[in-house]
Amino acid sequence: MFMAISAPGVTKPGSETTQPTSLLDLFPTLLELSRLPRRPELEGVSLVPLLRDPDFRLERSAVVTSHYGVNFAVRSHR
Repeated sequence: MFMAISAPGVTKPGSETTQPTSLLDLFPTLLELSRLPRRPELEGVSLVPLLRDPDFRLERSAVVTSHYGVNFAVRSHR
C-alpha cells in the first residue's frame, strides 16, 4: 500500500519513507498541519514528524483491514 502526502513548507521535494502508516493517521496529520487542536479520541497519530524528517522512526505498527471483518494485515519495521 502506498500513501502520498505533500505539505508545502513541511515536506522536502522527492522525499520518501518506508515507515508503516495507516489511513487512521491522516486526520490527526491534517489537524496538526492546520494547527487545530489534537483530538485524543482518535486512534491514529500525526505523521508531521515523518513529513519533516523521512528518517524519523515511528515506534508502532499499522493494522490494515480489507473487506471488513475478513482480511487483516499488520505492517511493522520487521
